[in-house]
Amino acid sequence: MDYLLNRGVSCVYVLDVSAVALARARERIGPAHTQVTWIEADVTADWPAPPVDVWHDRAVFHFLTAAEDRMRYRAHLRRALKLHGTLIIATFAPDGPSQCSGLPVMRYSPERLSAELGAEFQLHESVFHEHRTPSGAAQPFLYTRFTRVCPDPPIVSGKDANAASVFSPGTVLTEAKRQKGLAALDVPGVCVLDPDGDIVRWLQRTGRATLSETWACYHSELYEFDVAGTRVGIVGCAVGAPYAVLLAEQMFACGCELLISITSAGQIAKVAAPPYFVLVTRALRDEGTSYHYQPAASFAEVSPELLAGARSALHAAGVDVLEGATWTTDAPFRETAAAIAHAERQGVLGVEMESAALYAFAAARNRAVLCFAHVTNTMGASDREFDKGHDEGVNMSMDLIEALVGVRSGLRTG
Repeated sequence: MDYLLNRGVSCVYVLDVSAVALARARERIGPAHTQVTWIEADVTADWPAPPVDVWHDRAVFHFLTAAEDRMRYRAHLRRALKLHGTLIIATFAPDGPSQCSGLPVMRYSPERLSAELGAEFQLHESVFHEHRTPSGAAQPFLYTRFTRVCPDPPIVSGKDANAASVFSPGTVLTEAKRQKGLAALDVPGVCVLDPDGDIVRWLQRTGRATLSETWACYHSELYEFDVAGTRVGIVGCAVGAPYAVLLAEQMFACGCELLISITSAGQIAKVAAPPYFVLVTRALRDEGTSYHYQPAASFAEVSPELLAGARSALHAAGVDVLEGATWTTDAPFRETAAAIAHAERQGVLGVEMESAALYAFAAARNRAVLCFAHVTNTMGASDREFDKGHDEGVNMSMDLIEALVGVRSGLRTG
């Protein structure tokens, strides 16, 4: 502290649990104490501090013997130390004492301390030092210097999109079939994901839906209905990327040839007044599931062949939809102004929760998947939101399905 003050550093914070220790330090440095912010607090408690460039811990961390206290310490450290900032910690070395001032302590090697702090803190230097107490006793210490870095997040670390999975949908379905006593594992060649559940509820109200007797999934019910003489399967309330792809994996394992997702979406680009439908050509990968199927990239895209076939089928049927990109999110209540502006700069029309993952799955598994976004709201910018139009948009959704069912063979990717 004295060195920093002598060098003219004016933003210095000193934290100690002891008011007496803080008072003695203030008295020792004299008038310069006004340049220091003194904080009387337990380091694991709540205490305020702005972001700092250097965090220096001289023999505090090794007193945190409870895992919960170390978690709180790390939380404060991540909150206060800037990215690329320096962390200096002194702890007892592996051959240091097991107690200090009558309290139990932890002892650390450089490797153990690095593991405790996590990959966010990169070790640059470690020095073993023998400290002499006022009574003359020797205490082996470890001094370490870390830099706070931004490591690859787990969602993109250790992933190999081409590696085989040890857990397959077939494994789950075969066991589910046995447990449920099903005669077969079978779904129609065309299936629909209905995240909002509006189509399923309409089919049930109108008596057109029958519950499948050959769908073994533990997590959902699949209904079947007829469209222009073709049997179609549908699962309602398939909200979110992980669940949508979990269902898609199992549907294709049971005989699905074309999967259509029709999800509600919020408006990003003001291209029309809601409600309207968008044929999703590509989706911004702001969710997690897609990174398990495809290498990291900004967008997941529909198959060009599928897009051409869908465009032709919809035109022939007189079904008008927009085409463009969407933003797939895992956190609809974290759609901040900055995130929305970023998505708009990417040419995104709307925000939804499934398309990027479904397109990444489709590309990885060579499956036929088409995603539609039903833009129904303006992200809270209007007094009247989530107006899906007549019949909650079901009639238009049924028109989409019928148009695509009619050219199913031309939509297969092989």
